[in-house]
Parts: sequence; C-alpha cells; structure tokens
Amino acid sequence: MFQSLLLLLPPPPPQQQQLPLLLLPPPPSLFLLKRMRTWK
Repeated sequence: MFQSLLLLLPPPPPQQQQLPLLLLPPPPSLFLLKRMRTWK
C-alpha cells in the first residue's frame, strides 16, 4: 500500500526522501490515503 502511494506521489527532493514524508505527510498523501481506505 505504501509503495503504491509513493509511486503516485511526485519524486521527493534528495536528502528528504523518507523522514520528512513519515513525519509530515503532505495533504495530497493524506487525501490519497483516505481514497485508498474508501477503495478497500
């Protein structure tokens, strides 16, 4: 599930690949998470 979300999201800038995404997910990812939840 997480991998598919990462595929949908634009490529993150270098040095900011995982920690920022895990600590502060951008609004689009939250929206995608809600969509995925409704799909499943």
